[in-house]
Amino acid sequence: MTKKIQILKKIKYKGIPIYIRRLDTRFEFLLTYNNEIYFHYIDIKPEWHRRFRKELYTKKQIHNIIQILYKIAETTIKKLNVKK
Repeated sequence: MTKKIQILKKIKYKGIPIYIRRLDTRFEFLLTYNNEIYFHYIDIKPEWHRRFRKELYTKKQIHNIIQILYKIAETTIKKLNVKK
């Protein structure tokens, strides 16, 4: 079975594009800076009763996951000392 990568959000921070995406239960952000790729991922298992549904996560859960990954990406960009 082929798993589909779903882009949840594309946003910019200090001019750097951040892609937040999902592959099954793995959520990650990707960004590039000075020809380097930076990423971080988290695996989030759905609640047991949602495992039988078509959508494993609620809209609120997806929103919260996006917020968490965005904050981690933002911190990464700050540590890279990006000026803008």
